[in-house]
Amino acid sequence: MPSQAPPDFRSYFRLKPDLRMGEFIMTKKAKANHIVAVKTALADKYERLARTRRSKPGKATLLHHAERFRSQAANAAKGAAK
Repeated sequence: MPSQAPPDFRSYFRLKPDLRMGEFIMTKKAKANHIVAVKTALADKYERLARTRRSKPGKATLLHHAERFRSQAANAAKGAAK
């Protein structure tokens, strides 16, 4: 008795193209809020990394990255408020 072949996972994605990776349906406001959350998280990450860095130039570089991400988050939040 032949066993049934396992279902092909690719067929699921052919049937539901809107559920493929990267093709999530988001409103503009939700997308902007997501960008704000991601940029803020990145700024927090670089600030944590700067606290563990021992060299002054390394700290300055990481704090500059954190500042840049904070300003990008603020800019995105300003756009999301419209």
